Amino acid sequence: MAAGRNSNPNPNPPEPQLPMPEAFKNRIQEIAESEGKNIDEQSVVFVMEKQLSPSDVESAQHRLFIAPLKNKFLTADEDIFLKQFQGKNKNSKPVWIIDPDRDKSSVTLKRWRTGTSPDRLAYVFCNEWKRIVKKNNLQNTDGVRLWAVRVGLDRELWFALDKLPTNDPPPPRARGNLLNRSSIMEQKRDSDEKNSDIELEAKMKKNTEIELEVNTKKNSEIELEADMKKNSEIELEVDIKMKNSEIELEAKMKKNSEIELETKMKKNSEIELEANMKKKNSDIELEDKTENSRIQRGPELPIEVVNKIKEIERGEVDQSKILVIRKPLSSYDLNKSDDCFFIPPAEMLNGDFLNRDERVLLLTEQLPHLCVELIDTKLESHSVRLIPWYKPGFVVTKGWNFVVSSNKLEKGQILELWALRVEKRLWFVLRDVTRK
Repeated sequence: MAAGRNSNPNPNPPEPQLPMPEAFKNRIQEIAESEGKNIDEQSVVFVMEKQLSPSDVESAQHRLFIAPLKNKFLTADEDIFLKQFQGKNKNSKPVWIIDPDRDKSSVTLKRWRTGTSPDRLAYVFCNEWKRIVKKNNLQNTDGVRLWAVRVGLDRELWFALDKLPTNDPPPPRARGNLLNRSSIMEQKRDSDEKNSDIELEAKMKKNTEIELEVNTKKNSEIELEADMKKNSEIELEVDIKMKNSEIELEAKMKKNSEIELETKMKKNSEIELEANMKKKNSDIELEDKTENSRIQRGPELPIEVVNKIKEIERGEVDQSKILVIRKPLSSYDLNKSDDCFFIPPAEMLNGDFLNRDERVLLLTEQLPHLCVELIDTKLESHSVRLIPWYKPGFVVTKGWNFVVSSNKLEKGQILELWALRVEKRLWFVLRDVTRK
């Protein structure tokens, strides 16, 4: 019996650790030091070696498939986060990658299940991956290696992608070592992709449609039509009947998925739903009054700011305002590819600047965001978006790059972001409090 057990080795042994090339270590350390951080060399994990497949480099798919892993590179919290959903989509995590040209780029890491087997869990790089493929001229005949490493006190997740020399043979497919196991997994993955090609294409089309809706800023009627097309005829009929009575609304909420909840919260039914909720539960008004009582009053707004807002909105400006954050600008805030002003949870001075309806919207929307007007340090108005980021944090985006350029903002400059209400609508005021 003992001999039999020894003849069946562990089918999923960890992959041998290949060391990260010194050129990549030195480059990551150089970038980290420029941002006031250090690389943790003890955290280096060899992720995989593979020959790129056609689907890895096709512009229509724009993602790098990372085969089911044996060497763990995620923390337990990160692994749990990527398993969870935001609306009907799984969570994703922005990470940094050093490409074969030693340049730093931002990509999005997502968790995929390929097939029905529970061990067919894999990951993909998406969003900026297509640009990395084009920039580094990656082909489906190229072999690559991938490492993960932690940087800085916050243990940021970075990756290093090395392209094997073209005069080297591609990773072998039939030898009993690390490369053989990676190749076997790649072959099995390719087989699974062919068997479930229709399913994978459908998933990718859904993701592409959602991203396209955000980028093209479709109005609420187009978004509602797209959501309704995804539902069956029965779900569509329930959606329509739901508006007639409270009983139909409750039945719809029980029978339908999160997509139906998103549809209910769209602008076309938002006013009606809000009225019904306020009639049935007076506690909502009490909660709003309680929230208003917690508002921190700062010094009165300068008269030029008040006049500027009145000129734009022609409404009543509530002098009550909340200081959301005071912080020096970092390199992340000035990164044009991010187009984001980050409001980390640990640095927020007050998180009660949203009313109840705004919080519900950011919790239930499939692509949660609020459209906000921002008055910058030059008293110019900008339309920006507020989206959740690492709850309960936020980012100001979709227009932040123009604020940076028009105000000539620089790293280390200390800014305050104030929130206020104009005719009950959320506005931001940006103030430069850097000591001259």
